[in-house]
Amino acid sequence: MIQKIIIAILALFVLSTSVFSQSLNLKNFNDKNSGLISELSLDMFPKHPSSHQEVLFKLKSFYFNLNFSETVVYFNGKEYKKGVGLKEFKIKTGKPGERNLIQVVVRDPKGKIHTKKVEFTPENVGLVYEVVDPNVPFGYKGKSTVISNSKVNIFAFPDFVSKSGKRIDKKSLIYTWYKNGEVDNKASGFGKYKYEVERMPARPSDLYIDVLVTDVTKKKVAKNKIYFSPEFTDVQFYSLNQSLPFTFKNVVKNGVLKTSDKNTTVLVVPYFMDMSEDENLDYTWKINNKRYLHNPGDKRDRLVFLNDTNKKETILNIFFQLKNDYRILQTAHKNLKLILKSENQDEVLNQQYYNEERSKKNKNSGLGGFFGL
Repeated sequence: MIQKIIIAILALFVLSTSVFSQSLNLKNFNDKNSGLISELSLDMFPKHPSSHQEVLFKLKSFYFNLNFSETVVYFNGKEYKKGVGLKEFKIKTGKPGERNLIQVVVRDPKGKIHTKKVEFTPENVGLVYEVVDPNVPFGYKGKSTVISNSKVNIFAFPDFVSKSGKRIDKKSLIYTWYKNGEVDNKASGFGKYKYEVERMPARPSDLYIDVLVTDVTKKKVAKNKIYFSPEFTDVQFYSLNQSLPFTFKNVVKNGVLKTSDKNTTVLVVPYFMDMSEDENLDYTWKINNKRYLHNPGDKRDRLVFLNDTNKKETILNIFFQLKNDYRILQTAHKNLKLILKSENQDEVLNQQYYNEERSKKNKNSGLGGFFGL
């Protein structure tokens, strides 16, 4: 008896599968049933996919139960996926500018046929940014870091190809820019492939910039986004002497510099700060908690320290701060513990040597010192 029941169930399953595969195909597809007013919806994520990207499709219906409905999915005219209770599926797009057609045929539990289609052409748009007027020392090969209050330009590079195979000029496309999800109407429009951020927000605030690019027919569409998490500006101490010119290896690590040289130059180098307007920069030096050379006209980026050979050891606590009064969030400071050790206590620096070093120090002071070492 049990064997007969099992055989009957299997026969029913085979029969229903056969009927399912025969009854649902593209012959059942009806464009009239695929309009906006339909008992079946098909959503696509992302809405504007790029080439070679995985796209998620979701079927929904508030009129019948998809869990007990039979569904067949066709991708560019070929059967792609089918099943009972099929509610979502993924498809990977092809080359840019290549047409993609998704057709879905569904038979609900009452036997009614529903159809839906989505047609799209994946397009690409790249986003590149540049930090305007970032300060980095000569020879620095890294990319400028985006810091609070910095000015940043963002450029869109769409890769749209016409039917004739020619690349469409980016100046002839329409750009819609979004800042943290809201349309920036002033920055959007025909040929506006450049977006300017005058002042980056302060941490911990982040910034999202999206761009939607279309051609004049609205048939070619591409979207992309770029994310910024601005850092704080930074300064680094470097040690110099007559035999050791500036290199990145001279950076002072862990905030402590020990030396037995007769004279040591401490150079400070700010990174990524906007230093295009010298009058907006405010330098502050402190030695052992006392201000040293703090006045609006003194833009000294280094100090020369002479070793007192009468002492075994001299410890100096150095503080440096640099502020940009125009971009007030661009402020950096650092502490340095300078330990001057004497190898020969009997050696005493004469006044002439001291005066010569002081003269050199005055000549080498100023912002231009970064590049003239």
